[in-house]
Amino acid sequence: MKKQTMLFNVAIVAVTAVITLGLLGYLTPRENVNFLMNASFTYRGSEDNGVIENIVLRFPLPNVENKAITSLTTWVLYWMDNDNALYPEMYGDAAGPLEFYEFRGQRDENLGILIQCDEPSAYGPKAFFKLDKIYPNEVLFVITEAMSSKDVADKVTLKYYGDDEGRSMAYEHSNEPDYESGKAIDLYFWAQLSRSFDNENRVIETFSRSVDNAASGWWWWLYE
Repeated sequence: MKKQTMLFNVAIVAVTAVITLGLLGYLTPRENVNFLMNASFTYRGSEDNGVIENIVLRFPLPNVENKAITSLTTWVLYWMDNDNALYPEMYGDAAGPLEFYEFRGQRDENLGILIQCDEPSAYGPKAFFKLDKIYPNEVLFVITEAMSSKDVADKVTLKYYGDDEGRSMAYEHSNEPDYESGKAIDLYFWAQLSRSFDNENRVIETFSRSVDNAASGWWWWLYE
């Protein structure tokens, strides 16, 4: 997965740079500290390589001892080719799509964001998404701008506070609410937290997890 992770980092620079600079301009007063969280869910395929529907995703949000800090989340839908190169299809926020590029693979219609919000959970705050359909080799990429006061900035993390192994946590669940109807899929979760130092973002945490034949409706530990 190292090649894929490197491509995600390229995508951050190429597609989210303008978004990041624009959000930071009004989100963060000078006395606070900026953070950037990038995360992704990749549907790598299944036995029938068909669409999955009514999929719920939860990504870790920057937090201090499992309490959310101020944040704003946008998203990009990518399609990934056989060489792991990423091609943007759509970009948007909680209000819906804001930019359209080109549909690829099996997709021939807009991604439906049924719900997007921040929510607390037993494993810390999460960026919650409920999507209508995801096709094989599609990647939902999440961009979260966050800020904290300087006095707690050193405690900001994507980790679940209280876990002895220092892990993060994400969630996938398709075909809600019938767990048993959700087919097993191959998936990949990735999350990275950066902090601003002297107007430069530096990566401070990276977590990931690749699972084959993942059952529907599971929390997944993400490892550094």
